[in-house]
Amino acid sequence: MKKHLTLFSRLFITLSAVVLTAVLLMSVVTVSVLQRERQAAYEYEILSQLRGVSDILEESYYIHDLRLNNTLSRLIREKMSSIYAKYKGTIWVVNWNSSGQNVVLFLDSDWTNTETLIYEEDVMYQFDRIRKGHEIRETGLIPDLGNDIVTLGVPWTYRTYQDEIVVGAVLMHVKTNDLTVNLSDLLPQILLVACLVLSLGLVLSATVARSQSRPIRQMQSIVAEFARGDFGHRVDVQTSAELMLLADAINRMADDLENLETSRREFVANVSHELRSPLMSIQGYLHALEDGTAQPEERTQFLSIVISETQRLSKLVNDLLALSRMDSGAYQPNFAPFDLNEMVRRAFISVLPRIEEKGIEPDMQLDENLPTAYGDADRLRQVVNNLLDNAVKFAGENGNISVETSASGTHIRLIVNNDGETIPEEDLPHIFDRFYKVDKAHTAGQGTGLGLAIAQRIVMQHRGTITAKSENGITTFCFEIPICQSM
Repeated sequence: MKKHLTLFSRLFITLSAVVLTAVLLMSVVTVSVLQRERQAAYEYEILSQLRGVSDILEESYYIHDLRLNNTLSRLIREKMSSIYAKYKGTIWVVNWNSSGQNVVLFLDSDWTNTETLIYEEDVMYQFDRIRKGHEIRETGLIPDLGNDIVTLGVPWTYRTYQDEIVVGAVLMHVKTNDLTVNLSDLLPQILLVACLVLSLGLVLSATVARSQSRPIRQMQSIVAEFARGDFGHRVDVQTSAELMLLADAINRMADDLENLETSRREFVANVSHELRSPLMSIQGYLHALEDGTAQPEERTQFLSIVISETQRLSKLVNDLLALSRMDSGAYQPNFAPFDLNEMVRRAFISVLPRIEEKGIEPDMQLDENLPTAYGDADRLRQVVNNLLDNAVKFAGENGNISVETSASGTHIRLIVNNDGETIPEEDLPHIFDRFYKVDKAHTAGQGTGLGLAIAQRIVMQHRGTITAKSENGITTFCFEIPICQSM
């Protein structure tokens, strides 16, 4: 069987991949930002150095003064040499006079080969900006120097008593690569920070993955206990709302399974008890008949008891089969219109001898205008017979029973009352359970304990309701089913 990754592993791998991607992106962005910041800082430093050259040039306005003044010329060359040594850029000093522009001082070149370059259109445009007092920064301004050359320039001014005049420009041409920080210089620091962030991210990923997978493992362990038949465990999760809902669903399932297991055990115990009593009775009477200990006048009585007990067993088995079919959905009612009043009359006639035997006072209040009922008449007759049989059985000697039919909206109602002992309040919620008897002794011959359970399921299959109430010595059973036209 293919082995799948655990939830912890999947979460950890996913979160780690996210962290690793974030660290890589952060590193790339950091390098880019640092390079831009470093380039801006270099350019600011270069402009500051060029302003220093411009300040020296302010000592003289005419270019021939620079050439004639060896001290000033040497000072400028030393300044330019130091700038070149640090930034590896070429400096041009341009002076404007009445005849146009001239390159008057530069480094590592001659005095004449730049004359054509400074008259190009783009260069002239930048010179115009410098004349207006602006500093410039352009990439690829002079193609002959290369497209990767950055040109920085500041005005060369001459101050008079009344004004400040731009008389030239100080330019520096430097390669772009010389302005940016070398990646190899940043790599150790970037790797160190990235490793620290990645380590922290992996730890957090493991923590989050463990916190999210721990409730799942707990649920898995508890469900495994359920599979072994131990329903005493419950899930306690206080994390995300989704996991709390899942835990609540598992706990409800455990309650249902526990109740189902309890019902199953009670069912097995009750069936065993109900089968054992008549079987032991049959066995005892048959032994008496077999070994001849029964007197001749008792043989007929013993055979009658054996037949009665076998009939009781047959009824028990039939009731169990009926419940099983209804629970499995194998039984489907045959719906048809029928007269509920007529059904009640026939059922009442069947119990009339017992009513007279116990001296019970009957009362029938049947609605003569009762609408036609709609359902499986054979099955509903079983419900009516069961309710009347119970009413007669549990009514006191010389007591009272009443039967009433009526209509209410889209339903018709049958109510059966009898006096006698009040059903305890704690027993009423279980009155329709299988094998449940208020008489916990399960006295032989007092029914199978399945009649009301069957009655409830039959009524529910007819989209109806059945209820029980008992107070002040009066027990009432009521069921409602839809009338014909509402189905």
